[in-house]
Amino acid sequence: MNLGQTGLSSALFFMRGDDRWKRVRSVVTPAFTTGKLKAMMASIEGIADQFVNNLDVFAKSGETVDMRKYLGAFAMDVISACAYGINVESINNPNHPIVVNAKKILSVDSSLSYAVSALLPPIARLLRLEPFDKKAIEFFDSLTKEIVNERKRAAKLTTNEGKKRSDFIQLMIDNERNDRDFDSDYNSEEEIQELAQNSTKKQSNQTLSEDELTAQGILFFIAGYDTTSASLSHVVYYLSQNKDKQQIL
Repeated sequence: MNLGQTGLSSALFFMRGDDRWKRVRSVVTPAFTTGKLKAMMASIEGIADQFVNNLDVFAKSGETVDMRKYLGAFAMDVISACAYGINVESINNPNHPIVVNAKKILSVDSSLSYAVSALLPPIARLLRLEPFDKKAIEFFDSLTKEIVNERKRAAKLTTNEGKKRSDFIQLMIDNERNDRDFDSDYNSEEEIQELAQNSTKKQSNQTLSEDELTAQGILFFIAGYDTTSASLSHVVYYLSQNKDKQQIL
């Protein structure tokens, strides 16, 4: 597929299966250990509580609600929190820059340049078509650099980091600093031993470039938004049609 001139070609799903793909995958994979995922649950639980509060109004009034809309907002909030450490509360802030730009990247259904890029890549490259919104990707590029620089500055200013963040960008920063404290707090002994065995790798192989980091962050939205909101919408619908199963669950 033609990916245009943006850095999305550095996203795992779009990379060729070569040594560079293997390196990026080896850097990203530790962010999804059991311990790291458990650490992200605190953010997800807070967003889930807010999601339920938003639905309470409809529960009390008996009004019909478009669950896809609310579950889409839930997925957007979870991805934003887990990838960037930002709670956008998209149902109440539909014009938040992250929401607006993420939807620009995800809204490719009616785009001619996307269709040509997917079906006729050589022609798309010849015409220099951009399948994804270039300004939206530039926004996430700037956002990622800003967050990384801000957190690195904060880490230099204080030796007491307090409660560690557990979003994807922070995990990549910790990886760059070869910080193992997080793993000792959250990971099992087996995971700690495995990480210790891998700690002798060269530092250059343990980090992502800025373009690679941005691309993986955007990949969270591409891979996680529609899949999550559509699956949960179907689950909620079928549970509403089968209340005995709902009670069991």
